[in-house]
This record gives sequence, structure tokens and C-alpha cells, in this order.
Amino acid sequence: MSTNLPTLNDLHDIVVPEHVSAWPPAPAVWVLISMALAIGAFFVLRWLIRYRREAYRRAALAELERAPDLTAVAGILRRTALAVGPREEVVSQHGAAWCDWLARTSGCPVPDATRAALDAVYSGAGDDPEALRSYAREWITGHAAGGTDDA
Repeated sequence: MSTNLPTLNDLHDIVVPEHVSAWPPAPAVWVLISMALAIGAFFVLRWLIRYRREAYRRAALAELERAPDLTAVAGILRRTALAVGPREEVVSQHGAAWCDWLARTSGCPVPDATRAALDAVYSGAGDDPEALRSYAREWITGHAAGGTDDA
């Protein structure tokens, strides 16, 4: 009886296919890379615009830390308000109306100590700027740009 079975000498080695290259990537990968770059550029541009738009806040806060007296703190607060609010509206405010404008644009009421400090600026009666400095810091960081809550 004769069988036609292959012998070990007739067998060939296992042929491994060639390695599939990762380059060039598939078109879908190019689309995903493009979308990721576009989304990343959008967020970087948005951050950059906001960073530049908020530069006056950083400058005012830095100057506020170096302000020596009540008059300097009040001046910084007024200049910061002029940077964002309508000039005619900000310049015309004084006394209780100025405090009300500050409260309206920041969303937080002006404490009595701050009102007294703002009055002392013009009367020369006060020498402790800390009450006004802390409110100015709070107003600068939290006010609504544009001068009103609707902005």
C-alpha cells in the first residue's frame, strides 16, 4: 500500500507576511489629525484673546499691591473702571453714586468700611487703605467688563 503523504523533506518553512508599514497613514487618520490640530488651534487662540483682553486686570492688581495710600488705591480703582466702562458714565460718578456703580458692575455690594474709605479719599480723613484695597481687589477680579451686568 502506497500513500502519497508528504515527507518531512517535502515541507516548506512557514512564510511570514511582510510587516505592514504605518506610513503613510490612512486618510481617516489624516482627518483626525487635522481635526485635532484645528480644535487645538481654536482653544489656543481663544485663550490668547482672553489673556490679552484681561491684561488690564493683571496690571491693575499688580499696581494695587504697590499702592502706598488711600488716594493711590482709589485712583487705581477709577482707572480700571475707565478701562472697561463708558467714560462719560465713569467720570461723572462720585460719592454714593460711584459706590452704587461699583456695586452694580461687580454684583457685590460695597461694604460700609469701603464707602467710608472712598469718602475719606476726598476729605483726607483716612490713612488705612486696606478696606478699600481689599474691595478694589475683589472688584477688579470680578467686575463685568463693559460697565454693566448685561455685558
